Amino acid sequence: MVDLVLSHGDVTMFFNVNSSYSILDLAKNAEKADYDFLHTLLVKHASGVYVLADPPTIEDGEQISAAQVRDALSALRSMFDYIIIDTPHQFDERTLTALEMSDIVLLVSLLNLPSLKNTQKCLELFGGSGCVTSGCDSSSAATFERRDPEGEHRGDHEHPGLLFRSQRLPTVISSINRGKLLSEIAPDKEVTKSFDRMAELLEGPAPKKAVPERKRGSWTACSAERRVR
Repeated sequence: MVDLVLSHGDVTMFFNVNSSYSILDLAKNAEKADYDFLHTLLVKHASGVYVLADPPTIEDGEQISAAQVRDALSALRSMFDYIIIDTPHQFDERTLTALEMSDIVLLVSLLNLPSLKNTQKCLELFGGSGCVTSGCDSSSAATFERRDPEGEHRGDHEHPGLLFRSQRLPTVISSINRGKLLSEIAPDKEVTKSFDRMAELLEGPAPKKAVPERKRGSWTACSAERRVR
């Protein structure tokens, strides 16, 4: 998980982890970034996710160039099968570099007119920059809460090409403030399940656990090891 919000990133806060190093250290030393060096820069969350933190100060973030972002992401690609990048709202050269290197772009929006207007501008930018035509899937995830005039919750809404999910604000805010994953504090909530559905949409269903067969005449059975990506 890469925090590319260089001036005010908050990924480490969301995961409740502290890092001694940041993306600035990788940007300055990308040419010598072998497996051991990368492990030194990353902090591992209890869930197994590795986090590359944002720079400690705003001034540090300004030192990183678009070319360094490209080198840093290329180095991470040599180590990980999947890389998730949190990008800022502004489309500077560094953000555009990350978008161009991505296989899938998730555009998060809100269901109000100003946000939808800006979403349309973003989609036009993606198309004009060649992001979509170069093999990158452009998806849009809109987060909103549907209520009828009396204020009753009306559930989720899905549309081809778009993923709409209801946002349970108290649950999400509690997750952020406590530095806990939604799957930890609210595994059965609809907002948590919506992230599971989004993950399946992006990668496909998770492999089912193989049920070991008991051997005839034996009280024990060995389960086959499997690799989960």
